Amino acid sequence: MRKVALLLAMLVLFSLLVPPPQEAEAQIIPWEEWSNFWWNVKIEPVGPTQAAIEPVTGQYGFRFQFYNGGVVNGSSNVPMRYYLRIVEIDGEGWSASVSPSFGYYDWNEVGNATVWVSAGVDPSYIANITCEVEMHVRPGLLPGGFVKTANVTFQVRSEPQRFLYFKVEKPTISGEQDAVYHVPVTIANTGNLPDSFRISMDYAPQEWAYAFSRERVYLAPGEQTQVNLSFYIPHQQFYIQYDSYVLQLRVSSTNNPASYRTEPVVVTLSGFHLTVGQWAVFGTVTPSVLLLIGVGIAFFHARNPCNHIPKPWKDPAEKKRLEQMDWRRRRREKKLMKEEWKSAYLFCQAERKRRQQIRVLHRKRDRKQQALRRKIMDAWRTAWQKPLREWNKQRRDLRERYRKEKRRLLTKWKRMNRKIREASDRLDVSFSTIAKPEFPPLRLPPKPGKLPKPSIPQYRVDERHGRIVAPEDRVVKKIMAPLQRGERAGKLEAEKIRRRAEARKEKLEKTFAAIDHKLESEMERVQRRIRQERKRRRAARKKKQVRRQAKQPSSKTGKKDRELAKKRAQLRRQRARERADDS
Repeated sequence: MRKVALLLAMLVLFSLLVPPPQEAEAQIIPWEEWSNFWWNVKIEPVGPTQAAIEPVTGQYGFRFQFYNGGVVNGSSNVPMRYYLRIVEIDGEGWSASVSPSFGYYDWNEVGNATVWVSAGVDPSYIANITCEVEMHVRPGLLPGGFVKTANVTFQVRSEPQRFLYFKVEKPTISGEQDAVYHVPVTIANTGNLPDSFRISMDYAPQEWAYAFSRERVYLAPGEQTQVNLSFYIPHQQFYIQYDSYVLQLRVSSTNNPASYRTEPVVVTLSGFHLTVGQWAVFGTVTPSVLLLIGVGIAFFHARNPCNHIPKPWKDPAEKKRLEQMDWRRRRREKKLMKEEWKSAYLFCQAERKRRQQIRVLHRKRDRKQQALRRKIMDAWRTAWQKPLREWNKQRRDLRERYRKEKRRLLTKWKRMNRKIREASDRLDVSFSTIAKPEFPPLRLPPKPGKLPKPSIPQYRVDERHGRIVAPEDRVVKKIMAPLQRGERAGKLEAEKIRRRAEARKEKLEKTFAAIDHKLESEMERVQRRIRQERKRRRAARKKKQVRRQAKQPSSKTGKKDRELAKKRAQLRRQRARERADDS
């Protein structure tokens, strides 16, 4: 028994002294066939194992569980480490990762993990993602350890997607007018579906002509083609310093019009350009223009008096005299004649230039004189025109108001007399009409006077020194001072005219109101007489009717007598009131 106990103690000591293997160097340790019965990795997917993912933006996560599938039922002191990694991606354009990638678990624990898969720009249609799970087991009493592995595979496929690649080979062109240019355009189907694409022009400058070699192209996934854009630049201007124009190209899917791309083509123009017709006109007109220029030069030369100074050596008499001299004297005399002629020509040119400068000075003097005259006269007009404008305005207002009120009162007077005449004709009584009203004369404010017209100082031209002599500043200030004071006085005068006109308007209103009141009083008096006449006529009719009834016999004499007495009393009272009114 002691030997057995000693042997067991040595085995335990040996297992503790042997160092454990490194994780990166962990290999599957050969073991008896019965080790798989005790320890092995089991993987169970949680959810679907296939999925469809949209390229670029799509992502999907496959979930699964892993645990020890052996029948070991020992203590949890046996350490188990799990390593998870993606070992294979069977497809292009796909990426995958697993989370978590490492973990410690007990013999009876279940681990959960997720494989995240995403698609790139141009992924393959189907891909298989394989994830491997390694279980590292190291029993405490055994030397080293061993590894158990298991794999799980998920399948993904790409969603149908349309992608378009569109590129202009020459996006900028330095062009010329009246020329044709060709621009190659590359179109590629980078999606995973066959599609038909339409090429069109979103924007082009007016009067520019363009055409495509093909307007529609059909491309399978991954195919590309080239389409040529041809455009014509018409003649626009004789000279363009620098200008830019844009042609906007559009390529869109015929199955999905919302899927499109646009690219610009920038064309720059600069320099001179002439069309064939313009060249022909230029060639036709140039001789005439040159002829006109020659005529103008000849005319200008003929107008220059210095060019008409006679050359003495060409005079027939002088020429004959020179011929009689010997050649040395003739050369000396001819040289003196040329120097004299040149001196006269230069003096003439200098005198002509001086006279031109004097004429220029006279024109400048006239402009300055006109400016000074306008300045002084404007100040003079401003000084008296403001009160004059105010006077004209108030005069128009007074006349308009006077005519309006007079017309109104005359219309009212005529209407009243017409009513009186109608009442006279109806009652067969002559009523006196209203006399025509007398209107006061229209008195206008006096017209304001003008300031005396100022004198204008003069500019002079000093021909000797070639300059313009301006009038002294003190003289100009002396002339402008009363004008400026007159402008301020004109404002006060305009206000004074306005106040006078307002006072006369009030007086006119009161006068016309009195005339209106008088007309109303006269009309009221006539209307009162008309009413009295009407009452008198009604009373006479009633009296006549009572007398007629009194003459007729009646059985009820007592009652009728009383009524008749009452009526007579009323008639007496009415007559008494009328007499009182007449008096």
